[in-house]
Amino acid sequence: MYTTIVYNMVLEKSCYKCKCKGLDQPFDLIIGDWYAACEGAGARGSSCAIALTATGQEMLLGCFPDAEPLSVEEIAEKNQPLVKSVEEPANNAALCDELERAGAFPKVEKYFPKKYWLKRALVRLGLFDVVKRVTG
Repeated sequence: MYTTIVYNMVLEKSCYKCKCKGLDQPFDLIIGDWYAACEGAGARGSSCAIALTATGQEMLLGCFPDAEPLSVEEIAEKNQPLVKSVEEPANNAALCDELERAGAFPKVEKYFPKKYWLKRALVRLGLFDVVKRVTG
C-alpha cells in the first residue's frame, strides 16, 4: 500500500483536481508530508507546515518553537503536491479494479475512520453533494 500512495496510485478522484492547492489560498497554514525532501528527514520529522498569514506564523511558532525554518520555495521545489495537484496515473482505474476484484478494499476498509463510512453512506444514498452544499 505504501508504494501506491508514494506513486499517487489510489488517491480519491478529487485529489487529482484538488482546489485547495497553492500558496494563494485563504488559509493560515498548509500542512503536508515531506518524507523524502531532505537527507535524514525520517529522523528529523516527516511533515512540513507553511504559514500563509501572520496568524499561521504565530501558530507555528507557538506549537513548534524549535522547528527548522525553510523557504517556501525550498519546500515546494521538493514537494510539488503541496502547491499543485498530482496527475492521475493512466493505469489508476485498472489498479483500483484489480484491487476490487481481489477483495483488497474490504480488508483494508475495516480500519478506516467513521467519517469514511458516513461519506460512503451519503454517496450511496445520493445525498453527499446535497449535504456538502448545505454545510459549505
